[in-house]
Amino acid sequence: MRLGQLIDDPEFRLRLLVDPGDARAIELGRVFTTDQPVPERYLSGGELVLTGLLFHSGDAAESVRFVDSAAAGGAVAIGAGMDHFGAVPDHFVDACARAGMALFAVPADVSFGDLTQAFIHAAQRQAEQVHAALDRSRKLLAALAEGRALDEIAASVVAATGIGCQLITAAGKRVAAVGLATTDNQLDEIAAAARTTRSFPLAVAGGTLVPVGSRRNLASAWYLFLGAVPAAIGRDAWDAYDEFIAITTLVRARESDVARLVDADGDAAVAAMVGGDGALGPGSVVVVRGRDPRVLRGLVRDGLVSLARVTVGVDTGDVIAHVPGGAVAAACAELRRHLERVAPIVDGRIRIGVSDPSPAEGVGGAVRAARLAADLGDGDSVSMHTAAELSSARALFAYVPDRVREDFVARVLGPVIEHDQRSGAELVATLRVFLATGGSWVRTADELHLHPNSVRYRIGKAAELSGRDLADNRARVDVSLALELL
Repeated sequence: MRLGQLIDDPEFRLRLLVDPGDARAIELGRVFTTDQPVPERYLSGGELVLTGLLFHSGDAAESVRFVDSAAAGGAVAIGAGMDHFGAVPDHFVDACARAGMALFAVPADVSFGDLTQAFIHAAQRQAEQVHAALDRSRKLLAALAEGRALDEIAASVVAATGIGCQLITAAGKRVAAVGLATTDNQLDEIAAAARTTRSFPLAVAGGTLVPVGSRRNLASAWYLFLGAVPAAIGRDAWDAYDEFIAITTLVRARESDVARLVDADGDAAVAAMVGGDGALGPGSVVVVRGRDPRVLRGLVRDGLVSLARVTVGVDTGDVIAHVPGGAVAAACAELRRHLERVAPIVDGRIRIGVSDPSPAEGVGGAVRAARLAADLGDGDSVSMHTAAELSSARALFAYVPDRVREDFVARVLGPVIEHDQRSGAELVATLRVFLATGGSWVRTADELHLHPNSVRYRIGKAAELSGRDLADNRARVDVSLALELL
């Protein structure tokens, strides 16, 4: 029992005279009533000492001796009766203040026996609560061992407390929801509050938010949202939800081991898809690019969780997802909103690129198209573009199978590339600059720090090897496309 529970009981009308600091939070181990002038030998520590001051003659030294003796015995608070002197003597109050001992006055018509009974009843209630909590914990752990979902476990807690709940991620994914509905706007409000506050429980969106486990990585943190404001949640309900939070933390730890295996499989599947393997079947490709792909991977997986058979992996710094079926537009709109909620705590901008639906044999091209779309990212914290927005020849060739691309490059530039590999003449690099400057000999020479005659020789040699007259616009288009595909 805490001292505040006793002092704040209106039945006893107790008055706190000395508060050494947060007196109401002092935990009482037992109640001991005495009128011994030196009570130390009767104490074992943690006691609330009740005294009628009947031993006291009115000498201030007696107050100091009694209080110091009680403190030496480990007492945490003193309740002094008012009937002997009509009031608690000032020198007794001063002695408690000097010793840092909490002191309250007990009215003459309040029995020490009633105070003791109140403590005993509180201790019994606490023991019953502990027993109930242990029983509840056993049931929750049993449910977890049986493989029941968090929704089912949460349902038992909601039934016991009458307070609905949602288990949500920092990005607003609903992991479990029982007896409580939230709108997307409420989730936006909750996500914003979660990333900006350090003090919990937090009143937000008409309910109460508390963290689940560590918030070391804010982007991947989980939270419990309760359908009642903090003041309306009783101690028993808090105890029940504390146990649910502990169970959820265990589930997260267990699932993190599984996630590592899933990540490894996803990386392998995506690497094969990037190479043109169509084993994942037809579908669309989503590329998400940001500063830390390890963080983004989990966020993308959560954001696309509503879709069946989504494969997510990381390749050369990009998070890549293969989305089967035709629901990619709605899913990506939800993914974008999901990522916008955590964008302020993810270092750097997030860019999303989405391919058109592709047959299995064209997934390699779909990856390239999605990457090109991600390149279009604008200044928004989270930008999303689709392959349909691309209009360059490079985008067109993104969907061409690798074998065809490689064959085109070999036919147009094969001899030039081979000559460079043998001689180091840098004909390909000269071609790039020459075409990028609109065929200007002088500007090409300036950029490459060459004499214009050297540029003319290199371009002439490239034309000779490729068999294409670079004065002809159609030949220039072929060479430009081949250079893009290198």
